[in-house]
Amino acid sequence: SQRELVEHLSVPVIPLSQSVAVLPLIGMMDTYRIRTIEEKVLTGISDLKIQTLIIDLSGAANMEMHVIDHFQKVLTGISMMGCKA
Repeated sequence: SQRELVEHLSVPVIPLSQSVAVLPLIGMMDTYRIRTIEEKVLTGISDLKIQTLIIDLSGAANMEMHVIDHFQKVLTGISMMGCKA
């Protein structure tokens, strides 16, 4: 349960209105974290019926190329769900 709590806090999808949410990303972005982000974001879009997701990368540290590639796939998934990122 502690691991689930840490995962939830590391990927906070914060609703701003009924259709808009923000995802602030802070710190290191590794393969495990980008997979957690993918799962939580896509679930959050579905559960909260988000139409616009603001992704704040200003606090994100350097990302390796394979993590950037996976992040692009997350953006494609967000778009396929009918949400603008």
